[in-house]
Amino acid sequence: MESQMELSLIGHDVRDDDAFDLAPIPDLPVRPIHQVLHVQNKDWEAGERVGELFGCAVRAGGDRAICILDFRLDSGDSLVATGMLDAEHAWEGVRSIAITGGTGEYVRAAGVVTVETRNPKRYGISFNPGG
Repeated sequence: MESQMELSLIGHDVRDDDAFDLAPIPDLPVRPIHQVLHVQNKDWEAGERVGELFGCAVRAGGDRAICILDFRLDSGDSLVATGMLDAEHAWEGVRSIAITGGTGEYVRAAGVVTVETRNPKRYGISFNPGG
């Protein structure tokens, strides 16, 4: 049996107008997501760069959005997480979505991504790399 692994990452939006807010762009139900990822140090600050986050949030009706997040690590490996989050004020507090797969070292990963929404965004990734 594989042991549980954890990553703590901080995401910074690539551009100010790409802010990771799930409220849709006017007249579009989709919000693109692009952030640079850093290891979170013990003081909850950004440490070494470890990759990028790509994804999108699709307004699903009401105050909900379906999110797909692809954590592309500089090692060439990735983790993918998918789930439903609140669309309005979605990033106030902590929410969880499921890890649905990965590549490379994480090809059979299964677990949870918790998202803490203060700026910068904080991601707690807890997973079993063997699935």
